[in-house]
Amino acid sequence: MSRHLLGALLLLGAMPGAAAAQEFFPDVVVHHADLDLASASGRQALDRRLRRAIERACPDTMSSDVFVKIEAYRCRSAKRAEVAGQRSDLLSHARHMTKVAGTR
Repeated sequence: MSRHLLGALLLLGAMPGAAAAQEFFPDVVVHHADLDLASASGRQALDRRLRRAIERACPDTMSSDVFVKIEAYRCRSAKRAEVAGQRSDLLSHARHMTKVAGTR
């Protein structure tokens, strides 16, 4: 996994019709190289960036169209589930790097 990018958030089959949904929901990249993920404030900043990226990638939940609203919630739920593993990997890497730096 790149140190500089969380990677594209993809919609990989976590919801029905995911292949079709991918055509409509853009992938987004979340930069994190400037964050200290070993600190609480760095993790909070990462979570804010992830939340905003998901909001940009999925339809607006405030739509008056009930089908768009349902699709927006499905999209957000699927993207949160997918990014959870990537987030966990990043934080594990940050903890490991902190331990390595502390042993020098």
